[in-house]
This record gives sequence, C-alpha cells and structure tokens, in this order.
Amino acid sequence: MKTYIVRALDGTTYEQATYGDLSDFDSIACGGQENDLERFVKNFKPRPNCFEFSDMLSYVRLPDISIGDPDKTTQAILSLFNNLAQLFKVVKIVKLEAKDNPIHPIDDSTIAQIVDRFNVEELDWVKYNMDLDPLRCKTSDSRTSSLRKLTLYSTGHWGVLHHWTSEEGIYSFKELKEVMVIFIDPYDTHELPIRDSRVTLIEVLKRTRRRGDAFRRDEANKLNIGMELGQPHKPRIRANYVPESVSDLFFKAFEHIQSYVLDVPFKLELDDDRLAPLRSKVAIIDNGVDIGQSSIASNIRRGRSFVSLHHNGWYLPWFTSVHVHGTQMASLVVRVDPQSDLFIYRINSLPSGSIDAKHAIEAIEAAVEDKVDIINLSWSFNKNMEGLRDAIDKATEKQHRALVLCAKSDELYADDVFPADYLSTISVAAATSRGRIGTEGSKAPDLLILGENMPADGPNFLKRVGKEESKISGSSVATALASGIASMMLMLAKRDVVLKESWELLKIKEVMLGVFERFKTDKSSKVIYVNPALIFGDEDRLIFEMRSVVKSFPRANY
Repeated sequence: MKTYIVRALDGTTYEQATYGDLSDFDSIACGGQENDLERFVKNFKPRPNCFEFSDMLSYVRLPDISIGDPDKTTQAILSLFNNLAQLFKVVKIVKLEAKDNPIHPIDDSTIAQIVDRFNVEELDWVKYNMDLDPLRCKTSDSRTSSLRKLTLYSTGHWGVLHHWTSEEGIYSFKELKEVMVIFIDPYDTHELPIRDSRVTLIEVLKRTRRRGDAFRRDEANKLNIGMELGQPHKPRIRANYVPESVSDLFFKAFEHIQSYVLDVPFKLELDDDRLAPLRSKVAIIDNGVDIGQSSIASNIRRGRSFVSLHHNGWYLPWFTSVHVHGTQMASLVVRVDPQSDLFIYRINSLPSGSIDAKHAIEAIEAAVEDKVDIINLSWSFNKNMEGLRDAIDKATEKQHRALVLCAKSDELYADDVFPADYLSTISVAAATSRGRIGTEGSKAPDLLILGENMPADGPNFLKRVGKEESKISGSSVATALASGIASMMLMLAKRDVVLKESWELLKIKEVMLGVFERFKTDKSSKVIYVNPALIFGDEDRLIFEMRSVVKSFPRANY
C-alpha cells in the first residue's frame, strides 16, 4: 500500500504533496484497477509526520475511469474527493484532468460539484458533449464559476455545439479565458460529419464572437477559442466485463412490452392476422426506403412517391433511395414497435436530403387519405412554408385525427422551426446520453428523447462498405423513436378492455402529452424527458395512467 501511495503522489513521504497523479492505477497489470483503487481510497488519509497534502494542489490527474466496473470506479473517485476535502483539508485544485467512461460517464452535475467544491481553474475532463449548465449554476447566486480554462469534447452533436457557443454557454462564464473544443468520432463512422461540424462551428463562432464579446463587456474578458480533431477515448475494460452501451439500455427497455402485447390475451406471432386491427399505422414522410432492408420489409403496408426528376409524369419509386435517411427512420420506428404498419411517402430524391414543401404537403394529404394514426416528420424548415400548416391542421382535426410528431431542429439550429413550432404538432428534440437537451432554441420542444449515437439500419447498398447499421444522432432520430413509442402506446390501448372504445383520443396532442407528463421525473422542467424504462417498465401503471388521462380529458371540443 505504501508503494501505491508514493507512486500516486510522486513525492517524498515527509513533505507536503502539492499535486496528485493517480495514473498508475491505469495499469491493469496491477491486478484489477477497480479493486486497487477502492482499497487505496479506503486507506487514503493523512499520516502524521509521514505524508499530507497542501491545502492547494497544482493539479490532480485521475485514473482512467473506464477501467473495470463503472459503479465501483465512480464511487471510488467520489470517495477520493471526499477524503481530499474532509481529511486532507484541500480547498483548491488548480487543474483537474480525467478520462471518463464513454459508455457510463459520471453525471455532469457531479463533475460540477467537484469543480465548485475545489474551485478548479482548469478542467480537462474527457467526456463527450458535456452539459455546461451545471458548471455555470453555483450553490450561491453571488458566486461565479472558478473556471479559467476549459477543454470540451464534441462528437459533432450540433445541438450541444450551439449550446456551448451561445450566451448561455461558454460566454456566460465571466472568468473563463480559454476554451479548446476537440472533435471526436467515438465510432469511427462519422469522419465527414465531424469535420462538417467543425467547419460549421467556426462559422458560428464568427457570428457569435462579436455578440459574445459584447456580452462580456470589456477587452480584458475576451475569450480565446481553439478547435482541433482528436482521437476517441476507447474504454479499457476487463476481459470478463462487457458493458452495455446507453443505446443498448434504451432499446432493452422495450423488450418486456414487446413481448407483453403478443402474449396477452393469447400468444401471437408477429405476422398473426389477429394483430392487424391492433397495429398502429405510422407514416414515414421522408426520402423513400430500401424495401430490401429485411428489418422493415415485412412492416411496410403501402408506399407512394411524389418525386419526379423528369417532366414526363413518371415518379421515382418510393422503395429505392440514394439517401439513407428514410430507411434509417423507418428502422428506428420498427425497432421500438415491431408490430407497427409503415406507410412510406417519398418527398425528395437528392442525397443532400433537401425537402420540397409542395411534395411534403401532398404526402401529408395522402397520409390522411390512408387514415394513418401517426405521421412522422423527421425534418424541418427554418421558415413557414405556404400551405404546410393547413395540411397539418387538417391531419389533426377530429374527422382525421392523426398524431403528428416533428423534429425540433433536425440537427439545424434556428429560432423558428417548422412544422415543429405549429400548435397542432408534437415537437421532439434530441437528448444527449446524459438526458440533457441536445438543442437550444427560443421555443422549447414538447418531448426530449435520447437521440445520440443510436443504431439504425440503412439501405442494403451500405453492406458493401460494412456500414449497414450506423450510429446516428439528432432530433430526426429522436422523432422517429418518439413515433415508435407512441405507436406502441396506441397498440397497448387498443388491447385494453377500457381503452379499446376510446383509444383514438390518445391521438390528440394534449392527451398523448398528458400521458408522457405522468412519467415526468423533473416536474420543474418545461420539457418532458422521455424515459422508456420508466414508461414501459410496468404495463399496469401505463394502462392506468392512459385510462386516467383519457377519462379526465374534456371531450366537448373533440
């Protein structure tokens, strides 16, 4: 034990240590990092005339938090800081370095508490898409953040980048002098998007720097910002420990309810004809799909195309696409609700993913004719397009009554986002893996759903390059997942003896949001963070809450 202490502190045992370097615990050869670290922290206390810490440390370097069991390692790290403060009476750490677990990271608010507790001036915590709000919020309104230098790690998530560069982001830290943004591709699949995000961020910084510098008021408080591309931090795990990713846990939350709807009241197979009247009809209005993709082929009930590259009246098929987006959105809906019926409407043809408003309106009208239950719009315009509101309002009227879910930003920040900002739609934004909002705007979204690094099946042509399943992010992803969740809830309601006569009321925006509200954990927030494990973990409670919301909803105008 004494050897570890000497190596960790890198100082003689009779002097005050002025820094703490715990990188020795990164060596798996030590016999299992989490056990050694736990033992070390348990016995880590001052020894009179042996060793102690100065009340101010020049830096602390934590061991790689990704090694070993995440819960044990995290608890050991927290205990370490408690010992520093309570036993060693350390009041300040100038520089703090850490490599977090990219799969199970330490909560942003916990990191902020450490920074606040020790008045950290330089923070280099390798954690992707960190939320700055907890770092800015102090325990006392009269205090400001101690941070002078900050290193941030981005996976190219545009909503987070916008938050960082807004006045509520880095510019709100009055003492902050230097920021470095490092762009990382943790899955080695988004090299071009990462580079595009970097270019976009540079343009954003040019536009916001003048506003930000004005916000900071004087020349002395100007902020220096740097950017570079970096390598991902790979988790260092033991051979007998296989962690589940955040996306794995997200989809795992649906396994029970997916089995439940088949087993009650009688066992069914996915293709059983008795399921037909219970399935939800979901419209995917996008750029078409690859019907050869086996994960969605059996769910497709109808398709139409509104796109022609020629003037002879011939339309491009809805069942082929040069762009992956539509296929990916459809696969996400089916991954959540394998029983859903898909209605495909193709409204564009270009790899850029650009949307023609005229085609979008025609597709919405066609979806109404097909009597779909849910319309998924995983795209957006930054201006109000003529005729779009009327088409959507008609789709949500009593005689048609479809639930319309729209991407709040589709990974493009704008104060006005349409059709998500229409009163008749449910707007959806992407959350990071820590459950924080991944996009900021003047109008808050209705729903916030994990939309970061989610696995989605693309067209079959991606098999040639080994990328049939990709990790994708953004509000478009979150919207497709929300459509799948709503689809599953409608199917569950159709099976219920009480709701089967009134289940269509759940297609009213206020009713569906009312159900989500019942599972809201942060009652003070304007935004509903959707946690599928909480919603679908107990089907009896979900049915009870749906019954309650439907019963209490005034039906005079509906």
